[in-house]
Amino acid sequence: MAAGGGHKGIGNGNRGRPYGLMLVLAFGAALLGVMVLHKFREKRIFNLLIKEKDRELMSLHLILQKERERSNEMKRKTEEMKVKIYSLRTQKMELDRRQLEMQSTIDSIKDEQKIMESSLEEKQNEIKIC
Repeated sequence: MAAGGGHKGIGNGNRGRPYGLMLVLAFGAALLGVMVLHKFREKRIFNLLIKEKDRELMSLHLILQKERERSNEMKRKTEEMKVKIYSLRTQKMELDRRQLEMQSTIDSIKDEQKIMESSLEEKQNEIKIC
């Protein structure tokens, strides 16, 4: 019996190995599953980040487009203002020229008035003397 009992103990040891191997395989499969799930989760997170960055990029692209349009509008308005300024300068020069002409005419008329007044005084003096 002792030999049979000893043999039975050895058999129990062999039977534990397949359970241990299955336990290691199950643990490995669980670990592999967790790693795969973690990779899927990372991929999903990265895809969400990429989508968010794409939205931000589109938003920035729209802002850039609006700024370009605004810049072009400002350039157009600046050119219009330059044309108006040139026109106003030309008008001012013409008005200044006309003002000088009028001032010259006024001065001439005043001189003529003085001459006429002087002539009138002479005539009045001649009339008084006669």
